[in-house]
Amino acid sequence: MGITLELAALDEDTLDHLDDDTTDAQIASALFDESEHTYTAGRIFHVIHYLLTESVESVKTDASFLLWGGTHVGPRERHGFGRARVLSPKKCKKVAAVLIDEKTFTQRLSEWKIPSDVFYADHIKHGAPEPDYVELYTGLVDFVRGAVERGQGILLAIVS
Repeated sequence: MGITLELAALDEDTLDHLDDDTTDAQIASALFDESEHTYTAGRIFHVIHYLLTESVESVKTDASFLLWGGTHVGPRERHGFGRARVLSPKKCKKVAAVLIDEKTFTQRLSEWKIPSDVFYADHIKHGAPEPDYVELYTGLVDFVRGAVERGQGILLAIVS
């Protein structure tokens, strides 16, 4: 499985109960409750971030939501993976508005030179069959837009 980014779309009442006292077990329960409203960005979330923002820098925009933004919840130290984060329904609307379309994503992917400073890029390219980036991205877009349509927010956490 390796390190992956997991997301769960949750109603605002549930999100409001997630705070600094939320345990890893509670976060895992929310992420893996077998709901239809979960999504895994797999281990290529850094690549999707790069293609969305066109930068390896730590840009903090709505398009960089996979790495930045939201409210930190749960234990301060999560085995070196960083804290889980909550994107409110309002923030999810902003994220959905800046997601690029599939054609633009595909174009950026075709022009991508795989910079060595994009985390995991060398492992993805040389370590295993290349994932279907477009399919993974369109799944992410559908997930975020579905959360917005339902008035939900999103819980994100890096897990291994």
